[in-house]
Amino acid sequence: MLADRIRDLLSSAQHEQAALLVEAEAANAPAEELEAIVLNAARMFMRGAIDYAVVSGVVWPIWNTAFARDSLPPPLAYEVYWAFDGGQYASPGHGSDEDPIEYHVKPALAAILAKHGA
Repeated sequence: MLADRIRDLLSSAQHEQAALLVEAEAANAPAEELEAIVLNAARMFMRGAIDYAVVSGVVWPIWNTAFARDSLPPPLAYEVYWAFDGGQYASPGHGSDEDPIEYHVKPALAAILAKHGA
């Protein structure tokens, strides 16, 4: 199962290989696999097992693949993508010292993981 292979690579700190595998396989993977991949990555991120840059390397190829096919990623992958997208910049109206990952990404992921029983 692709999601298990990605999780194993991420767990063993083979981050670049995980990102390359997602990029290579995302176009042919069923929606359930893609959702399992992003859910595993979100869980690992929230536990502190992987950092934001590593998750980006896993989540963004799924998003890019979907748009290359003129479609949207599966719903859970879509939600997780937007949660991580919020970590790229500070929001208007918040201080410049705001950590967008703490302020946006982690609360959004906590809600997603709670909703999906993870």
